[in-house]
Amino acid sequence: HFLSGSIHTWTCGKRHIPPLSTLYNGSSSKNPCVVVLFSYGEIDCRCHARKWIDDAESLTVPYINAIRQYVANFMKTRPLMRAVPIVLAVPPATDEGYNPEVPRKGELPVRITATNSLNSSLDSVCSRHGVAFTGANTWDFAKDEYGALHRSLYD
Repeated sequence: HFLSGSIHTWTCGKRHIPPLSTLYNGSSSKNPCVVVLFSYGEIDCRCHARKWIDDAESLTVPYINAIRQYVANFMKTRPLMRAVPIVLAVPPATDEGYNPEVPRKGELPVRITATNSLNSSLDSVCSRHGVAFTGANTWDFAKDEYGALHRSLYD
């Protein structure tokens, strides 16, 4: 399943993610573990960076707490199973593409800084709370010399 939105809309209750127990149909005897990938943050960097750029933890702490609660709720409904959350790093910012529902706001350098700040904060907050994170340098291979998405990787 792929569910989209921003970190902020999920953590403040504007957007709801269905309970994991309703998305997972497997048997605990066959599959005692389910891995859940969380890939939020790109919209927050593309559209809302100016709201939190000076305090990335104002976004990442509620996000990681929401993930931990989401997994805990699943464990209550499936006590014989284990859910492993993995937070994916936010990909590099770009000026390519256009989405009228969530358009880019701000100059590319500001969004690059926001993306780096968010990934650094996620690295720290995930580590403090024992949540797996792919790492702040996950997307280094995809960045150009300025930190934006390398043109050869555009759609």
